[in-house]
Amino acid sequence: MFPSLKYYYLVLIGIFVSLVYVYFGWKYFEYDSEGEVVVFLNRGVILSNFFNYRGNAIEIRRSRIVGYKIYNFLIYKRLVIEIKSKSKTYTRHSNITFVSPNKINYLRQSLDKLIAKNKS
Repeated sequence: MFPSLKYYYLVLIGIFVSLVYVYFGWKYFEYDSEGEVVVFLNRGVILSNFFNYRGNAIEIRRSRIVGYKIYNFLIYKRLVIEIKSKSKTYTRHSNITFVSPNKINYLRQSLDKLIAKNKS
């Protein structure tokens, strides 16, 4: 008459995993390439109006961006930006999991144009 306990636990585990995924993955992403500084902004969607507990802002001068890569894992997307300093090259990353494919294409076009301009 009662469903098996293993199905109950599977449902609870599924709900827990989906909540963890939404909490850690669901971030608002903003890209601004106007002016001399390029800004990549990530902040949490949940409760971000009250306090910014997961904010990540990357501000880079246009001339210092050397390259970028977009990693597309099964349930997670990451943008990695390569930045040139005086002595070395280092990377910064940003979460773009919930950004639409059209906006990712616009981001690629903008970064490709910026990198081509920096190389010439």
